[in-house]
Amino acid sequence: MKIGLKSLPSLKIDSDIAALFAWLDERYLLDDTAVVFTATHGVPPRKTDVARANLPGGAVDGERLAQGVGQALGDFPGIRVEKYVFPFLSFNDAFSSLSTDQRVSVVRAAGAAALEFPGVQAFYDPEASSALGEAYRRMSNGFYAGRSGDMMLSYAPFYVEYYGGGSGTSSGSGHSYDTDVPLLLLGSWFRTVENDQIVDAASLAPTLARLLGTAMPSGA
Repeated sequence: MKIGLKSLPSLKIDSDIAALFAWLDERYLLDDTAVVFTATHGVPPRKTDVARANLPGGAVDGERLAQGVGQALGDFPGIRVEKYVFPFLSFNDAFSSLSTDQRVSVVRAAGAAALEFPGVQAFYDPEASSALGEAYRRMSNGFYAGRSGDMMLSYAPFYVEYYGGGSGTSSGSGHSYDTDVPLLLLGSWFRTVENDQIVDAASLAPTLARLLGTAMPSGA
């Protein structure tokens, strides 16, 4: 059976990259080109591999989850779930008018309800969290007040948000299969060194800024 490149996006990308390198090489530009590869997130193991290893895993129905959390807020008149877009859950405007103690109570009640759903591992907001250790650090780094909703949820390993008929994947996981991504720098400007420090994709922008002789990004 002949498989067209259009049906396999990763092969199509490989083909495009090869064509670009060939174009540069034909014009004797390849030695003067800096090439960088990285990714925003990884991909969890295939469902069949997870099932074969007898590991828990699956897709979380975000709509049902939001409804369940909303039903758990009956003790807080006027407070309801406005939307849930993994990993951020937002309440209606009345939430922002509550005192700090009241907001903490709402978040804890919502978080406790969320933890009842299979696949939900932790909840977080700056004032109340069930996450500990590295999970807490990663969730706090991923939370930006005013843009991140009112709280965020984390799923257990091998659980993803349900969409695309259950065949899709998404970013937002704090697990190694999702957070460990390639960062490859190729070209005459870079030299090979051994580095025992943690390096992440956020290092890319300041590295390229230095290479180009431009100012560092303000958020770097």
